[in-house]
Amino acid sequence: MCHAASWLIDGVRDGHGPNWQKWTIYAMQRFPELPRIKRCHDYKIDFKYIYRCSQCDYEFGRHSKSLNTERKVCGYCHGKFNLITNTSKGETVAADDAPKRPPTQFAMFVKDNYAKVKQENAGTKHGDVMKILSKKFAETKLKDV
Repeated sequence: MCHAASWLIDGVRDGHGPNWQKWTIYAMQRFPELPRIKRCHDYKIDFKYIYRCSQCDYEFGRHSKSLNTERKVCGYCHGKFNLITNTSKGETVAADDAPKRPPTQFAMFVKDNYAKVKQENAGTKHGDVMKILSKKFAETKLKDV
């Protein structure tokens, strides 16, 4: 909120400069029951993806699978990184061990029929091809019932 006050009230965008610090002092005096305002946070961040070195166990987190583990190595020991995924229940699962669900019937239908439908409807956009496939899939499902 100190950033917002600095920018909206004073029209100053100086990061953690003097104007921001002025607002932190004001906020801490006005609301002494709140924790001390600092530039750096000290709370734990729950990352969805954790990369762990296979040799020295150094680890760091990311919110996306943004690290190319084929090209990047540990800066401490040059070991290879393993990807670990945090589940919604707080458990960690090695990405290679994560259960792979089988493709849906529709996904298999698209895989088997996309090229043929695209060829029959030359010049059609991908979205329109998918609509055609969706209708055809619905027809086959009705026949099965």
